[in-house]
Amino acid sequence: MDGTIPYISDIGADILKPLFITGCSITGIGFFLSLLIERRLRHTGRLEQEWRTRERVFGWLSVGSAFIGGCGLILLSVFDTKRYTTEHRLFLLIFILGVGFSAIFTCIEVHSLPPLLSFPFLMLTRPHSSDGFLNPTTTSSTSADSTSSKLSSLPSSFSAQPPLPSRCTKRPTQVGCWSG
Repeated sequence: MDGTIPYISDIGADILKPLFITGCSITGIGFFLSLLIERRLRHTGRLEQEWRTRERVFGWLSVGSAFIGGCGLILLSVFDTKRYTTEHRLFLLIFILGVGFSAIFTCIEVHSLPPLLSFPFLMLTRPHSSDGFLNPTTTSSTSADSTSSKLSSLPSSFSAQPPLPSRCTKRPTQVGCWSG
């Protein structure tokens, strides 16, 4: 036993290289596409829309960093550790930095959202069923009473519904404003 640690890149550089490249490619492309689709859903109003330019900028910076990280992952799988040690380590650094910056930008974007809209489970206006899950179709007197008792126990500075943004003309049925 020579005392070396077998890394996944060492194993992927051998007979499993086609499988390693395929897995890394699917992972890199899937990570990038998931953030890109999230941006698209936000733009079309299917998710909570951005209220500030800062949120939009950090969202696109996150997508760009995810693209760089995904490219780094694909390239580090192509340039294996047996034949291309320096290139492999360079693309590993690019992958780590890309994914790291993407996570940082996403955290900053979420942190800059309005407080109540960041946590939709805090909205106490919908009645709950006896098992604790949201049940918008049925209302019982016990769930309505429990909701009103929860609302009365909250501090006066807390409101159960967020204020309407200036571009909304009616109260949205869920988090965000889809119709103007």
